[in-house]
Amino acid sequence: MNRTLAGPALLVAALLLAAAALSVLAPTPGWGALGASLLLGSAPIAGDIARRRRSGLGSVPSSGALLLAASVLFACALVAASGVEHFGAMIPILGGGAIVPLLARPPRPCAGRRAS
Repeated sequence: MNRTLAGPALLVAALLLAAAALSVLAPTPGWGALGASLLLGSAPIAGDIARRRRSGLGSVPSSGALLLAASVLFACALVAASGVEHFGAMIPILGGGAIVPLLARPPRPCAGRRAS
């Protein structure tokens, strides 16, 4: 396994497991779905920030990760609107998209122009 992806991938996996546990173990299904949706939405952002910090690029998430987080939150809202009882089964499917920012090639920091 690529060692530069190990930390961010484990972070995303931990957030996905926490979202699944929250949706199943919450006392009320509505609050469990809301909390799990927020955890799923934060997974691509957290993974992207961890990957960028390991690459030395700072701690600002990329625009692609922000767009993916918004689309995951929207998909969670659509699934929860159709029925909260099936939301826990959809978490692995919705969370599978959270790994996408980790698979993209990170931008390299600018080294500046060379003097000619």
